[in-house]
Amino acid sequence: LAVVPFGICSLLLMWLFGYLIVFEHMLWPSFLCVVVPTGACIGAAWTWWSRRQRTKLQRKLSSFSSVLRSRGIYRRTSPGQERALTAVQLSALFEHFRQLIGERNMYYVEPNLVRPLTKPWQLSLAEVLGPNRTDWFVSHWWGHPFAKSVQSIQRHSAEMAPCQGRGTALSAQSEMAYWMCTFSNNQWRLHEEIPPDSQDPSSSSFLQSAVLRNLSWQLHDP
Repeated sequence: LAVVPFGICSLLLMWLFGYLIVFEHMLWPSFLCVVVPTGACIGAAWTWWSRRQRTKLQRKLSSFSSVLRSRGIYRRTSPGQERALTAVQLSALFEHFRQLIGERNMYYVEPNLVRPLTKPWQLSLAEVLGPNRTDWFVSHWWGHPFAKSVQSIQRHSAEMAPCQGRGTALSAQSEMAYWMCTFSNNQWRLHEEIPPDSQDPSSSSFLQSAVLRNLSWQLHDP
């Protein structure tokens, strides 16, 4: 892994010292004593940093996947209203990867979290985490920070829970489920689940399913 950064650094240093040798009469032994160790150190530092970043993500994915396998709660469903995640499930997902997600958006979450977590089953994330019947449909901009989307859903579930008529407000809040395209669509079979003539992947087969109890549009300005 250190070959690429080492090679780049060495080329840059060779160009610099080549200039010094030609125009400043620097000796070749001095050049070799400087460029080789410097390039090696920079390459090693780059490799260490890259491995550390990848390892941190891999550790988080591994621990989360282990919990999923031990629980065995995944369930295959047809595309549509049975593939929602509760606010509690979304919060748990975010909290586990909070440090890695930071202010990143769905363009980070989908390839780095959703796909690795669902790869063993080739299902949607909702099916892997345990699908629920949809209460609210969420339309969102992928470029919006995922943390803020989760916060919006948490606030919404807390405000709407007393209106749901499901026992206590706390139980209603924990059961309230949201359909989001990234998690409810099977990212491995989008070509099968999204109609060819559809211009909006977020609606796809979902809006063609049974009538929802509620409909929520979560809009974010770029």
